[in-house]
Amino acid sequence: KSREGDWQLTPTVVVYNSVINCLVRRKGPGMAQKASGILDRMIEDGVEPDSLSWKLVTTAWAQSDDEDSIEKAEEILLRGEKWALAKMKEIEQTSALPRHRVWLGRDAYNAVLISLSRAQECDDAAQRALAILRRMRDLSDSGMNGLRPNIFSWNIVLNTLSRTREAGIAAKAESVLGYMIREKDILPDRFSFTAVLNTYQRNPEQGSAARADAIVRQMQKLYLAGDIKDPPDVYHFTILLTCWAKSRERIAARRCKLILNFMHKENIEP
Repeated sequence: KSREGDWQLTPTVVVYNSVINCLVRRKGPGMAQKASGILDRMIEDGVEPDSLSWKLVTTAWAQSDDEDSIEKAEEILLRGEKWALAKMKEIEQTSALPRHRVWLGRDAYNAVLISLSRAQECDDAAQRALAILRRMRDLSDSGMNGLRPNIFSWNIVLNTLSRTREAGIAAKAESVLGYMIREKDILPDRFSFTAVLNTYQRNPEQGSAARADAIVRQMQKLYLAGDIKDPPDVYHFTILLTCWAKSRERIAARRCKLILNFMHKENIEP
């Protein structure tokens, strides 16, 4: 009706977002494509999307099993970023209050990170996840405070790295963990350490067991210093023992015995 001239029936951004939200909640084949179509229709009708519009469509693609859904999710996320940055610049230049919500939230970014973590046939998932994490940090530093990665964001990326079979990937995971510890913005939790240990376990190289050993000892040290909440538990030590068992190093048997003795002393039951 609005296209026929009855402007009293022109849908608002709230109406469009409600329709998109229904499609997101329904999920299923083709729902993400329909959500994208609604977003495009909104723009064609001269109704400006807000941050919720971009978040909903990004989430629709991130949760979809349709072909190229991850690429589509990243594409919508980038379009939303450009929109938000343009709106922020406009607000700064005019000193006007924003008519729409321009703060992109981290939920949409986390949704894309989850989809990359679950991707079965995505050789560059780890690199793409790291790139998104860096963008979240950079955008947050530029003023989009709602994009600061939370512990969930960091752990999804570490989990993606742990699923990757690639030379040197464990060192990258440890580097991410080291950044978290150094910056103390978001301190790692037990799942962060588990993901990094799993990366070493699944990508055995020369010295992997020793690096995993150092990570567990660092976790224990941080716990005793009161910097993190949880000490190494049976899962961390089990992964460490597996790393040593796979290493075929001469000291592997002795290290495994020492670790088991420590677990017994600390009442960490296998």
